[in-house]
Amino acid sequence: MTLAAGENNPTLDAGIVQQPQNPGIEIEKSTNGVDADTPEEAVEITAGEAVTWTYEVTNTGDVSFDESEVVVTDDQEGAITNIVDQGDGDNILAPGETWIYEQTGVAQQLTGSGGAAYTFDFGGSSGLDGPNGNVRTFNSGALSVNASAFSRDQNGNWDEVFLGSFSSGLGVTDNSEGNGGNGTHRVDNVSEKNYILFEFSEEVVVDRAFMNSIINDSDITYWVVTQDNAFNNHNVLSDNFLSNLAFTEDNYTNSSSSRWADINAGEVSGNVLVIAAATSDPTPEDRFKLDKLDVQTVGESGIYQNIGTVVADGVEDSDPSHYVNGEPEPQNPGIKIEKSTNGVDADTLAESVEIAAGETVTWTYEVISSPMNKLRYK
Repeated sequence: MTLAAGENNPTLDAGIVQQPQNPGIEIEKSTNGVDADTPEEAVEITAGEAVTWTYEVTNTGDVSFDESEVVVTDDQEGAITNIVDQGDGDNILAPGETWIYEQTGVAQQLTGSGGAAYTFDFGGSSGLDGPNGNVRTFNSGALSVNASAFSRDQNGNWDEVFLGSFSSGLGVTDNSEGNGGNGTHRVDNVSEKNYILFEFSEEVVVDRAFMNSIINDSDITYWVVTQDNAFNNHNVLSDNFLSNLAFTEDNYTNSSSSRWADINAGEVSGNVLVIAAATSDPTPEDRFKLDKLDVQTVGESGIYQNIGTVVADGVEDSDPSHYVNGEPEPQNPGIKIEKSTNGVDADTLAESVEIAAGETVTWTYEVISSPMNKLRYK
């Protein structure tokens, strides 16, 4: 017997059986409108152009979710909160309903990065001071890195110093700081300039660094280079060593809060990274600990991959997408010169211009490039 809503039949001996709930969630991620799940489907986007990532989240189960229960993240872009289409707009993702999230950015100049992403966490529980020149090894997935510390005094003298691993990251105790007490066991440039040398097991593209436990400021200078088997051939820092490194930049901030320093916008790859408290700061006051590093391995393809993930009340789903830079427009250089005498294109003897001795003669040289741009010389 079937009863409509609101009806009852007291003559029936029946009970109500509640069917088990079956929550489900699905995400479909696209790049510039293309569902580029695999590297072979990667979208071509010129470096510097706008890129839009779209995240379509669908409730595939039979349980509704409040907006606060639906969390969308991107492994490269972080939390995704911009909902551009919320279905019926009631803030509840009902079964069968789809919401669309969106994130915009700028296409990177790819140098073979876009491989696997790794995060190194440098937290530990060492003492404030210890043996100078110690080397600490950290692992993240298939990658390893050796880290060590150096300092340079105001007279240009270099020393190997102690590298500590604390709950809030790596710090340096140099020879001017005693046992590292009173907060001096940080990477700083107050008395001596402190440097941390990272030597990776393979070439990587360093993306960003997390500065923690900051006093005053966290301005940094960093260098990147590739050296033969750097992980197994430990280097010693010096003025000469740094001057020979291929790439260096500064990263400045006015904040004393913990922060991600988004470095290496040009995606320079290497297996050696040096990070120092800013070396050219006119008012050196930087003190911080280096807590984390985000890096990517280097692949031949130069493909950028990021992965969208949705989590809702215990269920989740993920979906990747990819882009590449594409080939630049082919270049077809060309140049041509047309020379004339007193305005006449006298290429042959038969076309010679008649000019009396002693009269002015003017040669004109018209230089034509391809495409048609003209320069005229006299």
